[in-house]
Amino acid sequence: MKSEAKQSPKTFIVRLSKQGIYLNPDLLLGFGQTNIPHPATSFNPDIPYFWELKQKSYDQNTNLLLVEVVDYTTNKIEQFKAQNPKRIVNLLHFEFIDWVEFEKQLFTYRKAELKSFPIFRGLDAPLEKEVSKSRTGYSTLWTSESEANQSQPAIPDAQSHRIALKFSKKMDDLDFVLGGVQFKKRIPQLNKSLSFEIENSHILPEFNYIKPWFSKALKTPKITIEISISVSIDNQIVHQAATSKDIDRIDEDFISTVKFQRSLGFTKKPLLNAPDKSLFSAEEFFDGNKEDPPEGNVFGQSPEDLMNDLLNAKDVRNKRNIQYLARLQSPSLPLKFTQHPDFGFLFFIEGQSQHHFAWELLDSHATYLWSFEKETSSIPQQYARIEAILSKLRIMKREPYKRAFKEGLVDSDLVFFALHHSHKNSSLVDSFPRWRHALMEKLV
Repeated sequence: MKSEAKQSPKTFIVRLSKQGIYLNPDLLLGFGQTNIPHPATSFNPDIPYFWELKQKSYDQNTNLLLVEVVDYTTNKIEQFKAQNPKRIVNLLHFEFIDWVEFEKQLFTYRKAELKSFPIFRGLDAPLEKEVSKSRTGYSTLWTSESEANQSQPAIPDAQSHRIALKFSKKMDDLDFVLGGVQFKKRIPQLNKSLSFEIENSHILPEFNYIKPWFSKALKTPKITIEISISVSIDNQIVHQAATSKDIDRIDEDFISTVKFQRSLGFTKKPLLNAPDKSLFSAEEFFDGNKEDPPEGNVFGQSPEDLMNDLLNAKDVRNKRNIQYLARLQSPSLPLKFTQHPDFGFLFFIEGQSQHHFAWELLDSHATYLWSFEKETSSIPQQYARIEAILSKLRIMKREPYKRAFKEGLVDSDLVFFALHHSHKNSSLVDSFPRWRHALMEKLV
């Protein structure tokens, strides 16, 4: 195996969390990509831990970085936020870990399983008991070796008691985090509130901004949650857990449904902050046309993604026409959208001597085509002119506009055509070839 030694004393900062190890705020390695045993160990989800690591070696074949911990409690947070690895890191292995320092930061661990991992130094005391840390303190759990080797939480002492609650909670009261949802619940029997997390690997923090769409897909504004708490005889929390069948329903198919419904929603609900605007980018739809959008493009959809979602939403009359125009769209400029009088697409097509703007409404009967000589104005100026025309159409309506153009009353300095495509699904007439031929004649 070819390795590349790194003798440089340069160090970097990582953040340890319940989900894994962050190399910077956006780059996460799951514990499966490290040699830290999981789920035999877990960290408190409410407390961030930062370590300073020294690079020891890097294997360019496997992208494995070997490191040494030089500080288990560093406060170099700004360095962590600013750093970026110069090479791809797929595996992060620790030369060794000081058990005494490591144990202080663990939320739970199963010592019997850890004994088989050689990276821990100082883990040599005889196994007598298992320790589980809770947010309220420490409690001692006695288990057998076979129990400790199971992946289930430690079984509480026979003298402990259990609290079980089932309740509903508004989606808005949940905090979507990486790999699950978190919430607080007041426990009357304990006279205090506790923090809980329901794990779900499909959930991302960005979903906080689109909670109403999750409620819509679940068909309920509230979700049902069940919690279980084991309390020792001295009133210490031994174990706590939360589950929800509603949250368990969130998987890849569910998220695809949310994405699809949200895209379809853009055709029905006008942007409230843009009453006088006629042309929109995909980002303006995702941002709600706000100066400081809370939502944004959560799913990373391109304008073409949005278009395809809408075309697949139903049996669209002019689907073939829209797809053909999309192939003609200039790759240097983004697809634009309209909302009034109906949802539609504005395609920019560059001809040999002219710039063409093709406006196609969703499920309509005609393509509206305006053409500019390339030398007459810049492309931004032409877009501004088209937006003014579309605003005019909102007032005049389409048929009166076509009559006014023929009479030379509006936009007489431009070339304009309305190319019709009717006979949808007709077994006798296919209007698409005739429409395509007429369109290509105009695209000079």
